Amino acid sequence: MVTKAKEEIKNNVAEEIEIRTKTTKQILKTLDSCYGITKRSKEVIKMYSDYIKLYKNKKIKIGNLNMILNCNSNNYSNIVNVINKILFKEGIIEYTQYQLLTDVHISKNCNINSNALYVVNDDYLKDYKIEKLVADNPSSVFIVLCNENNSRMIDNIRSKFTWEISVKEPSVEEKIQYIKDTIIEHGLTPKVTSAELEAITCYDLPTIDSFLITAIIGATKKKLTYISKEELNIMENPNHNMGMKKLNNLVGLADVKEQVQQILNYVKVHKQRGSLPTLNMVFKGNPGTGKTEVARIIAEIFADNEILDGNFVEVGRNDLVAGYVGQTALKTQKVIEQALGGVLFIDEAYSLFSDDSYSKECISTLIKAMEDHRQDLAVILAGYPQSMDELLKSNSGFESRIAFKIDFPDYSEDELYQIFINLLKQEGFNLDNNCKPIIMDYFQNEIKNADESFGNGRLARNLLEKIKMEQATRLVNTKSKDLDLITADDVTNVVNKIKTTATKKKIGFAV
Repeated sequence: MVTKAKEEIKNNVAEEIEIRTKTTKQILKTLDSCYGITKRSKEVIKMYSDYIKLYKNKKIKIGNLNMILNCNSNNYSNIVNVINKILFKEGIIEYTQYQLLTDVHISKNCNINSNALYVVNDDYLKDYKIEKLVADNPSSVFIVLCNENNSRMIDNIRSKFTWEISVKEPSVEEKIQYIKDTIIEHGLTPKVTSAELEAITCYDLPTIDSFLITAIIGATKKKLTYISKEELNIMENPNHNMGMKKLNNLVGLADVKEQVQQILNYVKVHKQRGSLPTLNMVFKGNPGTGKTEVARIIAEIFADNEILDGNFVEVGRNDLVAGYVGQTALKTQKVIEQALGGVLFIDEAYSLFSDDSYSKECISTLIKAMEDHRQDLAVILAGYPQSMDELLKSNSGFESRIAFKIDFPDYSEDELYQIFINLLKQEGFNLDNNCKPIIMDYFQNEIKNADESFGNGRLARNLLEKIKMEQATRLVNTKSKDLDLITADDVTNVVNKIKTTATKKKIGFAV
């Protein structure tokens, strides 16, 4: 339905004056406070502003003002408000507020105003319906929201929309900054730490606003000059445990997630009894299977449950082993002190397995720390499965002080594709419909021909980086304005260059 009937649309006089007195540059500056807006999208909107001026003066006769907004969250209103103000400032539309269309299939029964901005948010949208809506109302501007539910339909109308931008879910850091800025904007002091605010960053911005509204009302009634976690009701938030939420949001790793939950339950029960068990772990898995990421999350999970303080230190052999006798112990001890209260993560820990005196000195110092700091340090050793087994067998001290061993399996082609899509969305790119089978075939081929250097999750990241370079080359050569779209040709060109070719064994003698 159209959320505002024609006769109800009235300009806010104060807002109209404010927009008219501001320059376009000042309006565009407000993009800096729009959370979740990619840098690329900000550049497109600035170009869109330049286009509007030429379009209005009929100095450009190609394209249109309609836009596709890729947005899988409710965080679109800020950027739409900026676009609306620019259109109003330049005289393209007559109203200071945009209109929302949620049921295009019945819009023929409603009055569509001329010279207005409409935001179409309809999961059941049909391509022919939006094409007709746009064609029948050439004096109005339409922004169509694209999400997972209607993305296939959007592909069919993309050629009819000159502009396309993306809004992603704001990061945890952006949400924390938003909360603090909003509190200050209302003349109050934020007496709440970033760590405490993380408890409500799992929500979208409209929900976070509800927390803030409740807090501001409460502070006003109590005549407070500040807002703390009590006013924000953080302690009663059921989603307080952000670390476990992050773990469960990772692609795949079902067995790993289950083991971490079991470890947490085990440690919490021991804590209730008055003492902590040994927290040390071994992660066994091939490169790129998520070992480092899970280690970071475990540090956060321990902090969420007041087991450790969340400190995380990641090191390798070079950070622990010195080149002189007697120096390794000092170097290793310094790293241990930096990690106290949290997790010490040693990647490629099997590299410590050596007969030289330096490695033995490092291992001896680590084992002593594991014993002395059972209550305030978790050492996580990570590396290849076979190599880690050899490391543990090489020293009984390691084996006896490590309580938990977690195996990290290789990713399947489906899981690699999901990792690829997640990375794609984080960077604000869109994928053409025909790309999926090409990418899936590539992952299947790489898994089939995998060797010791197979990168697992890194394979997805490396593929995206190469595709971005290929896309950039195409954009420069074709002068295309569709900066966010990755085409099947982009993917095919990259895959043909980098895919692994199976090596066939020859019969007979080599010459």
